[in-house]
Amino acid sequence: GLPGKFSGPLTLCTYNLRGQLVKEEVRAVNAMNRDLLWQALDKEGRPLDSGIYLIRAKGGDFCQTARGMVVK
Repeated sequence: GLPGKFSGPLTLCTYNLRGQLVKEEVRAVNAMNRDLLWQALDKEGRPLDSGIYLIRAKGGDFCQTARGMVVK
């Protein structure tokens, strides 16, 4: 979830542990629905390989990074 009453465009970037950008997408977020669902897909829409990924959400003066794990 997002803090406070953030609303507006949010850039969601997924990186592998080598620091390589796997996917970047922009989402519209409003103050009423602040939950984000991370889809473990690359920029072509293919499922990511098993492993740990870093997910960074940036928008306005907000920036947060989380870890995600894909297990097959």
